[in-house]
Amino acid sequence: MRNARQLHQARSQARTEGLYDPRLEHDACGVGFVADLKNQKTHKIIEDALKILVNLTHRGAVGADPLSGDGAGLLMQIPHEFFAAECARLGIELPERADVDEVARRGAEAGCLAWEPQQLPAPVGYVCALTDPDGNVVEFSHDQGVYAAVADRWGTGEDG
Repeated sequence: MRNARQLHQARSQARTEGLYDPRLEHDACGVGFVADLKNQKTHKIIEDALKILVNLTHRGAVGADPLSGDGAGLLMQIPHEFFAAECARLGIELPERADVDEVARRGAEAGCLAWEPQQLPAPVGYVCALTDPDGNVVEFSHDQGVYAAVADRWGTGEDG
């Protein structure tokens, strides 16, 4: 574990690089952010983000309270093709238009409907959105043709 003198010495030797500026360092920071400036998606980004999570555990960022939503985690993009292929492989059918309407109806009853169902240009399709208790927007969509495309390309995962 580093002491204050070692931290000061390390910071004084750090140099500005990309978006990093050592003059903006603060001891009480509890947030980490990793991105590729050229928007290249690599496993190294995930590895670096996991290192940040390990380094934040001393601040209590361990996801220890499942009721409050406090804790730590990663927010990352999942390629739609991968997600759709995994859904198809597991036999999970992506929603139909009527499912989107039903989600919207129930969301309106619960007071959490963010967007009424609407047809948007491809690749989005027919979509509605709800807000969860933390204020996150969760989208439900249909008519992207994903399941059929995945089934045509990789099969349904069923034997026979």
